[in-house]
Amino acid sequence: MGVVRTRVGYTGGSTKNPTYHSLGDHTETVQIDYDPTQISFEELLDVFWDSHRPTQRAWSRQYMAAVFFHNER
Repeated sequence: MGVVRTRVGYTGGSTKNPTYHSLGDHTETVQIDYDPTQISFEELLDVFWDSHRPTQRAWSRQYMAAVFFHNER
């Protein structure tokens, strides 16, 4: 099993305490904690890019495609 845990939330904005009905300038996100001995970051990115069209503009900032990371590793 490659994925250890997922968490959903909002990022990238300045609105305090965003919610689904009051996002402000945030984007919905999912954080993926994974075991790199089971699946690599590159494999996770392959799944991401296979399910997104980077040249197609999102119809809402809420659903834009973006990758955020915690460190250079």
